[in-house]
Amino acid sequence: INIKLIIILRNPVEKAYSTYSQQLSFNEHTMSFEETVKAELRRIELSKNYPELNSNDPDFGNHVMHNLVRHGIYFDYLNEWFKIFPKKQFFIIDSEKLKNSTQDTLDDVFKFLDVQPHKISNLSKINVGQYTKIDDSSKKILTDFYLLHNEKLYNLLGSRYSW
Repeated sequence: INIKLIIILRNPVEKAYSTYSQQLSFNEHTMSFEETVKAELRRIELSKNYPELNSNDPDFGNHVMHNLVRHGIYFDYLNEWFKIFPKKQFFIIDSEKLKNSTQDTLDDVFKFLDVQPHKISNLSKINVGQYTKIDDSSKKILTDFYLLHNEKLYNLLGSRYSW
C-alpha cells in the first residue's frame, strides 16, 4: 500500500498531564494526577505479572479511560505499525518543533508529501489548554517510567527527542 503517514509525537509526560487536565475539567477524575499515575502504573505491573488479567480485545487500550501513561509508550504503537508499513512511509514530527517552528515543519511535511510548499498565513494557536504546572514529584515518576520506553523509541526511529 503506497500511502504516507504523518505522526506527531509529544513529550509523553506532558501528554499524560495534558490529558489528565482535560479529563479533570470534565469531572472524569476524582484522584490527584500523581494518584492516577500511580494507580495506572500498578495496573501495568499487574498486567505483566498476571497476563490472564489482560483483555484479548486488541482495541482494549483505546476503550479504557485511565490510559494516560500507556498511551505515551510510543514505541509499542510504532513498532506494530512498522510491521505493516515501511518506515519510509512515515513522517514523524516532534510536537515542540511543530509548535516552535510551525512553517518550517509544514515545509518539511509538504516535501514529504511531494506537494507544492504553501505559506500558512495564520499560524495562531487555537484550543490551547490552560492548566497548572505539573509538580516535580509526578514529573519524576513519569520521566523515570518512560526512560526505557523512550530509549527503545529512539533506537527504533534512529533519532532522539529532548524529552
